[in-house]
Amino acid sequence: MGRLQALYRCAIIDTVSEAPFNDLASLAASSCQAPIALIGFIDDHREWFKAQVGFDLSELPINQSLDVSLLTLPEPLILSDALSDPRFSTHPLVLSESPIRFYASAPIRSSDGFVIGAIAVADYTPRELSPQQQQTLSTLANQVGALLELRALHQIAGERRQQALLIDLGRRALGGEPINSLVSWMVDQVAHVLEVDRCYVLELLPNNKALPRASFGWGTAYSPNNAMPLSDYLLAAATLQSGQPIVINSLSHETCFGGPEILQLNGVESGVSLIIRGDPRPYGMLGIYSVQQRNFTRADVAFLQALADVLAEAISQQQRRQSLDEVVNLSRILRQAATRSEMMRVILSRIHAVCHSVGSAIILSDADGRASVAQGRGIWEGATGKPIPPGDSPSWHVLLSGQPFLGNTPDFQLDDTAPQDRALACVALKYNDQPIGVLWVAYASVISYYDQNLLVALADTVASAINRSNLHDQTIRLYQERQQLTKEVRRIERHLASTVESAIDLVVSTDTEGRIMTWNRAAERISGFTREQMVGQHLYNLCAPAHRAMMEEMIKILMEGASFGQIELPLIGTTHQDVPISWRLSAIQSDTGGTVGIVAVGRDLAEQRHLESQLFQAAKMASMGVMASGIGHELRNPLGVISANAQLALERLSDPEIIRTCLQQIHVATKRSSLIIDNLLTFARPRNEGSQIVDINEVLASTFMLLDYQIQQHRTKLNATLSHSIPKVAGNAALLQQVFTNVILNALQAMEGGGMLNVTTQASDELGVEIVFSDTGCGISPEVLPQIFDPFFTTRPLGQGTGLGLAISYSIIQQHGGTIETSSPSGEGCTFYICLPAAPVS
Repeated sequence: MGRLQALYRCAIIDTVSEAPFNDLASLAASSCQAPIALIGFIDDHREWFKAQVGFDLSELPINQSLDVSLLTLPEPLILSDALSDPRFSTHPLVLSESPIRFYASAPIRSSDGFVIGAIAVADYTPRELSPQQQQTLSTLANQVGALLELRALHQIAGERRQQALLIDLGRRALGGEPINSLVSWMVDQVAHVLEVDRCYVLELLPNNKALPRASFGWGTAYSPNNAMPLSDYLLAAATLQSGQPIVINSLSHETCFGGPEILQLNGVESGVSLIIRGDPRPYGMLGIYSVQQRNFTRADVAFLQALADVLAEAISQQQRRQSLDEVVNLSRILRQAATRSEMMRVILSRIHAVCHSVGSAIILSDADGRASVAQGRGIWEGATGKPIPPGDSPSWHVLLSGQPFLGNTPDFQLDDTAPQDRALACVALKYNDQPIGVLWVAYASVISYYDQNLLVALADTVASAINRSNLHDQTIRLYQERQQLTKEVRRIERHLASTVESAIDLVVSTDTEGRIMTWNRAAERISGFTREQMVGQHLYNLCAPAHRAMMEEMIKILMEGASFGQIELPLIGTTHQDVPISWRLSAIQSDTGGTVGIVAVGRDLAEQRHLESQLFQAAKMASMGVMASGIGHELRNPLGVISANAQLALERLSDPEIIRTCLQQIHVATKRSSLIIDNLLTFARPRNEGSQIVDINEVLASTFMLLDYQIQQHRTKLNATLSHSIPKVAGNAALLQQVFTNVILNALQAMEGGGMLNVTTQASDELGVEIVFSDTGCGISPEVLPQIFDPFFTTRPLGQGTGLGLAISYSIIQQHGGTIETSSPSGEGCTFYICLPAAPVS
């Protein structure tokens, strides 16, 4: 490891040919009268030859090196005949077409004593080396070591000069030396310190152009202020594309950069090109070149990159400072402008001085998207108010994209384009990050990225000044509008308050905690409580204790931003009686979208419930009228059984067995009659019963019994498939039986000539119960189907139907929280689907 470190400190591996080493190799060949002489250095995998006489290979793998034995036995190696030496008799060089038979070498040592290479002579015939020649070979090996030390001292001196240059450059940058002067000085110093023939600094410009800012040794090849396409600088363009420094040791052998490039025209053979970095884009390129072939080291590249970084920082700081100074000066001048037009004249006057422009303008767009010149100077003098028609123009490019437009020597002529041979820059004036106008500047010379950044900074100040002026005008206008709006709002508030007070529904508003803030006259009338009694009370206090938790939960849901539909919750009034109220609650939103309260509108359902009850009872009586004959028939059968068996028993009083049989049949018939009467009473019972746990299958079974006669009379076959795994529901059995009765009677009337009625129950996907009635009747036409649940709608002849059966059924199912739907394919019967939610598990 120490030997390799000593070798690498010499920085000799893979360097270009050097005359002193070539001279020592030639001297070794002549002194030893040998056709071959080599100076080689051995690293971890090869022997690399710095100088060669009569030998074409530049290196050998370490396992083919004849000198590798010197690393373990650091004494001169003498092979009079390698073919007869068992150590080397099979070596590839010994067995080649031009075999080496004689070989002698002496070790080359570093300054700290490590063997790092060898100087060797060789011949194609066996021979001896005299003691004097051996001494000469060892002396030449020492000369190579001394030459390496001289190179190291020269390198140290060069590094010190490089460090001094870096320090001096930093001091000048901190002292605020102008950029052009600093760049010119640095280019001259780099050329002398690195002892190169050519040097330049290129500044990158918009539109893929480059401008020489300083050069050394080029004559007229790189003329300052003469912008050229970046593609003309092949090596610089390749460096920028790769993002890494590029080192060329021999341009004449380089295939990537061959051709009619300015480097070859100026005799350049070797060089280094690297990027002068900046933020957000590179400032430019630094290049050094030599007319002689030269091996530039990693240290050289690192030194150049350090110089480039110091220069980039100096450029960045000076440009930021200059931009800030210009912005501050413009801001100070703008504060003195009294009017909007004077402000714009001051802006263009300052930009004319700072940017050395030949013309400038402020172009603004209005609310309708039209653009026109608000103020002009130079070639725009007198153009105030001139419209800029939409199209492919720089101003419209900026207005639509918000991105700057930069053109060096633009080759187009449009309404807002500078004349030929001038540069143009258009920068967006923005408000809330949206373009409201364009700062348009034509330059007499090319535009740099610094010019662009400065113009963007000035544009921000200009946009702020214009926005302040606009805000001032808007403030005056808004104040006048606000005065008018205040009067209008007060009028609307009075109108709204009158509307709420005169509403027939209960209207209440609350704060975010649910405490009542407003209480209209309808609320006083329905509840019996006055506004003074209720303001400040919590809304859920209006509900019965059993319903307060639900009202509190609804308020919480609304406050969290969710919505809530209509719900029925009774209200407790001054009489302590439940008043049925249908509530619709909505969140009150603030301007920022937050919830600031709740408005609750409640409708008194007491009268509606009374009317519904009468209507339901009337519909029941109508259904009972339809079922009357069937019920009579159903009761007549068991009564006949009772009468016949009673008569037989009286006639056979002496026969106990006959008496027992008759009594049993009388008992069965009596139970049958009682069951029919119970079902009839359940059906006819008023609807004021509360909600209970209901078994749907039991309700259907009792309905089938009531309607058994009608089903037989219509020659209809009933096919009931009732699932035993369905959940129970919460509801009113009598009301649900009324629904099932209405649906079955409608199906029987649709099958006048007989048919099939299928009834099924099953658990639904929504964890409830689905009841399906499907008949084979005439069906319902598509035109009539949407109206079948409308009150008083019927397709029967006058006097044969009230049109209330399905409407009431729809209302009952809704009250149970369920749905009722129907489908009727043309001529294929009709199917009713009833879904009811399962009762909560206690």
